[in-house]
Amino acid sequence: MKKFIGSIAVMIISSMLIHGMANAQLNTLSTTLASESLNSVATAKANAKAIVSKAKAERNFKKNYKTTADVRWSSDDKFMHAYYKDNDIATRIAYDKKGRWFRTIKTYDADKLDRRVAGIVKRQFKGYTITCVNDVYEGTVHCYFLNIMKGKDFKQVVYYQGEIQIFDQFQLQ
Repeated sequence: MKKFIGSIAVMIISSMLIHGMANAQLNTLSTTLASESLNSVATAKANAKAIVSKAKAERNFKKNYKTTADVRWSSDDKFMHAYYKDNDIATRIAYDKKGRWFRTIKTYDADKLDRRVAGIVKRQFKGYTITCVNDVYEGTVHCYFLNIMKGKDFKQVVYYQGEIQIFDQFQLQ
């Protein structure tokens, strides 16, 4: 009788241990599945936001930039970028992660620069040649970054609201 009760006790304890281990594995499995489900929901939500933001940026682009050129889109941690080149003017537009316009930069040669701006630069930097123009629009700010050269003297100047500041300068080798 003692052997019988002892063997039943061993079977009950074994059964409880096996049942407990199975429940622990199920709990771990359900926790893992719930975690994976939450991660996939968060990823899907982020992807949906990105698609909506890109669509908003593309609508803004089509409304404000009439071009037949091929437009290349890219993105980084903070911005979506549109790039195209039309009539020897390279245009780069940045949109924030919500698809709102942030900045436009147009790069072109001196012959396309506003004559008034070109005249002011040439008067202040006599003998210098304007080699490249970066026309920058950001918010309500509009300025020009101009590369100018005279011999081996190179300067990058900023024209903003009628004033010119030297941004960078060096001697070419």
